[in-house]
Formats: sequence, structure tokens, C-alpha cells
Amino acid sequence: MNAVAFGKTSAGVSLPLAVNSAGKVLVSLPADPSFTSINLTTGGTIPANGAWLPAANTLEFAANSLAQYRIAPLGVFSWYDGAGGTRMTLNSNALAIGVTGVLGAGSLQFPVGTQIGCQSDNFVFGSNSKYDGGWKYVTAGKAALQYQIITGQHLWFNSAVGVAVNDPITFVQAMTLAVGGNLLIGTTTNNANGGVLQLKSGITFPATQVAATDANTLDDYEEGTFTPTIVGGTIAGVGVYAVQKANYTKVGNLVFFNIYVGTTAHTGTGDMGIGGLPFTSNATANQFNSVTLGQANNLALSASNIAAAIIISNSTQIHIQQYPVGGGAATQVPIDPACFIIASGFYMV
Repeated sequence: MNAVAFGKTSAGVSLPLAVNSAGKVLVSLPADPSFTSINLTTGGTIPANGAWLPAANTLEFAANSLAQYRIAPLGVFSWYDGAGGTRMTLNSNALAIGVTGVLGAGSLQFPVGTQIGCQSDNFVFGSNSKYDGGWKYVTAGKAALQYQIITGQHLWFNSAVGVAVNDPITFVQAMTLAVGGNLLIGTTTNNANGGVLQLKSGITFPATQVAATDANTLDDYEEGTFTPTIVGGTIAGVGVYAVQKANYTKVGNLVFFNIYVGTTAHTGTGDMGIGGLPFTSNATANQFNSVTLGQANNLALSASNIAAAIIISNSTQIHIQQYPVGGGAATQVPIDPACFIIASGFYMV
């Protein structure tokens, strides 16, 4: 071999450095007398251990005859695993870790389509997506998600499940945190006259209320209907009803209601009440709630009295009362077998 060789260690162990006629720099290590080569010519065969030029303007380092690290044109750096597969690639404006493929400008991409990217005032973080002339699925059978920060806004996107790898993704903007602090859910239109929270549709509360102790927390909302009944205080009785209609709206601890109920006959006795309220009133002592009677048609009252109604504490009934026109004590109204009542009001639960 025509070579130039140099050196020994301080311990006297030979450590030659040689350049042979093929243009290789050969280094022999004390622990491994096999040559490690640096091939300074383009092309040829990858060395067992060393550096070589596999193509023009490309430098690659090998170990065990496998590529470990490469510097390619246009500033592309690649790192490989022990089996020769690409583990990380860095170019002038993107970094891919554990994946291969085309990245958008200023992006950081991870395995299984997890992606982070920054460009100017735009930040992108996503899953099951890659940018290759447009957003595409990395894995079939899964949806793609994406989060962006752009011009001071925070945007969240979702998509349908991908049918095939590399299919184009149609992202749907699901939520927006606008510059002014408004949170938009299901809508992208920031209503300047709207509140901090703006929704495409309503808010759903659990079917069973989860009560909050914080006085500033709305913990329940419910709308519905119920069936009002006329009952006697001594014997509840059974009525023949001409009409039984009622609806309610519960907001927090208040229940708003409207009732229209009427009978043509009834077997009850005692003081008259309207039962069937959807929630039991608050049990606090002396917690009374007033009820407005819009109509008390054919309801028999004492002479010179007017009808009124209240809901007492810990009850699901409206109690029908009467007052003298000129003032005086309230008394209960005896059940009337044939009357029609329209009532509305609200009470605390």
C-alpha cells in the first residue's frame, strides 16, 4: 500500500495515520487494529466504520457498514438508527423526529403525525397530520386534530376519520379564543355585542344536578312539562279533568312555572291545593313563595273575598287561599269540584 503514516502513543503503541493511493485516510486504533477509513472520493462502497462521500456534496459517517449521520446539500442533516432507518432530519426550516416525509416551513414533526410548527406569528400543533402541499392524514382510521396560534388568536380544529393515508384533511374549526378574550365554541363569528362565552347551540347540564357551593356558579338548567292535579287537604280525591297543562324552567335553585288546570267533578275534601310541582320547595322554615292567579274561574269563595296562592316550604303543592277585600286574615279555600285555574310563578328549591 502506498501510504503516509504518522505517530505512536506516549506508551509506545503504534497509532498510524495513513493516506493510501485510493484517497482514504486510514486510522488504526489501539483497541481495534482494523482500519477506520475516511474516503475522500465520491461514490464507492460504504466503509465498515468511517466517513465517506456517497454523492456529490454529501458527507456520511458509518458504523458497522450502516449510515449513522449524513450532511447533504441545502443544509439537510440526517440521523439514522442502528438498522439504517432515518430517525431525525433537519433542514433549513424544519425538523422531523422519528418520521420521514415533507414538512411545511418552520415545522417540527414527531411520530404518528404529531406535529408542532412555528412560522412568523403562527404556531401549529397537531396529531395524525402532515403537511405535503396541504394537510394530509398520516394514519388511516383515525381523526386528525390541530391547535393553532395565529395573529393572537387560539384556534382548535377537528376532522372526520381518515379513510386512507395521505388523503387530504378537511379541518373544522371547533373552538376559538379570540384576541379580546371571548371564547367561541362551535362558531367562528365573534359577536362584538356578545358575551365572553359564545356558543353555536346551548349548554347541556347533567340530568341529575351536581350542586355547587359557590354562590357565583350556575350548576343546573332544565326545561320540561308536568301534570298538575287538584287535590283536597283532607282527602286528596280524584278529579275529572277538562284540562291539565303545565311547563317549567329550572335555573339554578329557582323553578319558574305556568299552570292551566280545570275539573268538572272531584271527590276530594278539605282545603284546596294544586299538586304535581316538578321539584320540592326549599325546606327552610318560613320559606314562602307567592303565586299569581291569572284566572280562578268558577272557584267558590267566601263573600267579599279574593283568591290568592302560595307555596310553603318543603312542598310540591300550591295552596289556594282567600282574603277579605277590605283586608284581614287569610283563610284556606275549600276544594271546588268544578273550577278552572291559571297560575304562574316561581319558587326556590
